[in-house]
Amino acid sequence: HLPGLCFISLDLFLCRSLEDNEARLATKLGIAIDKKDFSLVPVVEMIGSLEKNIEELKQEVEEREMKMFSMKEEVVVLLEALEMDMNATNLDEMLVGNEETVSLKKTDLEKVEATLENLRKKVKCKEAETLVQKVSKLYERLRVPQEERSALASGQVCGLEELAREDNMEEVRQELGRLLGMKEDMMSEILQNARQDLERVWMLRRVGARTRAVFLASSLEDQDEELLRIEEETGCVEEDISANKELLKKLATFLQ
Repeated sequence: HLPGLCFISLDLFLCRSLEDNEARLATKLGIAIDKKDFSLVPVVEMIGSLEKNIEELKQEVEEREMKMFSMKEEVVVLLEALEMDMNATNLDEMLVGNEETVSLKKTDLEKVEATLENLRKKVKCKEAETLVQKVSKLYERLRVPQEERSALASGQVCGLEELAREDNMEEVRQELGRLLGMKEDMMSEILQNARQDLERVWMLRRVGARTRAVFLASSLEDQDEELLRIEEETGCVEEDISANKELLKKLATFLQ
């Protein structure tokens, strides 16, 4: 009789082990499972049932892990686009960890999905804001008359969330494309205007002739890069003028 009892004990031990494994997977998934009564079902049948349930739970874990991994990758991409730190989103505890520690309950996935949707909207709003800024800058650079400017592309019709709708974004992109075409046609004139603006602030700052000559002699062949170089210099000189306003005023009075 002892060998038979030994087999029964091993089967029961296996049942308990399988039951623990099933409970661990179910807890990870947030799924409720019924408590097993070993006195009502033959042990062999119970083992088969547990093994089947465990296989199904493992498959569900794998599917949710794949979905969570995919969402985690998108979160990282969106946060980089928004120049945000994951710590600031309260997602680090949910998403950072190994396979054993990351919870895969439906509520966890739904929370990440909701956060993802929010981040997607923010990225769209940022894209809309960037487009409006580019359009507005080109309007000023090209000196486009007010009556020829798009109210939507100027951000005057609606807020960013509404502007971020794809139909509105497409209209703004088309306006930006039109302005970029105008810019290419008028680049020589734009550069000349930029140089005139720089000359004006140089005079206000009383920048010496040698300094001016060195800067102008370092011009770049690429027109876009040269325009950026001139605008950056103009901006630096304007900041310097603003910071030394009183000193420059006294100097101008003294030289009169």
